[in-house]
Amino acid sequence: MMDVLSDLLSDPSFVRPVTILRREETVDEHGIGSTQERPLQIFAVVTTSPGGPLSSTPDARRQPASLILHTASLLRGAEAEHQPDVVVHLGQRYEIVEVRDWRHLGGFIRAEARLFPGEGDKS
Repeated sequence: MMDVLSDLLSDPSFVRPVTILRREETVDEHGIGSTQERPLQIFAVVTTSPGGPLSSTPDARRQPASLILHTASLLRGAEAEHQPDVVVHLGQRYEIVEVRDWRHLGGFIRAEARLFPGEGDKS
């Protein structure tokens, strides 16, 4: 079964390119901190969270409020040493809130990402 899941992560019928913004905090020579976003392209199976809520935009479009990603690429959730990665999907930004590392069960990562507050309100 796990081989089937791993095979899906390389099947172009299911995976799609996804932009990840890797956020890294830096401190300049004056001690002022800032956050830099470095874009990365990964391949993942992207689905909406089962039973998850939707967010409406002013023009009545519906956006999923959370996504599930299955990928072979390691993603970052919120931890003490770094900020969570950001997923850009259909022009909206989603923050990784949970990462499950199942590489030992077939070589994949499962991550949940939630829509940034205010993102669904953009027109």
